[in-house]
Amino acid sequence: FNLSVLEFCRSIVVGENVIYYYIKGNSVLSKTIRKDYADLQLRFYRERESFCQRHNIDYTLSSNRFAILFEAFSSIARATNLSKMEKRDALDRISRSDLISEYLFEDKAHSLREYVFRFVLRFPFLNKLF
Repeated sequence: FNLSVLEFCRSIVVGENVIYYYIKGNSVLSKTIRKDYADLQLRFYRERESFCQRHNIDYTLSSNRFAILFEAFSSIARATNLSKMEKRDALDRISRSDLISEYLFEDKAHSLREYVFRFVLRFPFLNKLF
């Protein structure tokens, strides 16, 4: 939504005050994930990247790849409303995405958590452990 609206803005003002808080709880609702959640996350990443390029915004999303991919994987793994087959299919789709290839080729691990995550991504059969 935000990117669609920004396409029509002539100018934008950025402030320092926080005016919106998002709290992710442990309720059933926060663990309910759409079947296409991973696909949507990957598509939104590409849309943000494209938006920045179209508008000559000097902002790289590559530093966010780990957070985006890890969140997609872990959200699917924690989802209480998806069957094992649905989870496996979603994780397989992420594993085969071009974003994963770029991430593994271009980025380097910055923490033990990321190193282990990258190891799992390199061997798709390990996704089942996730």
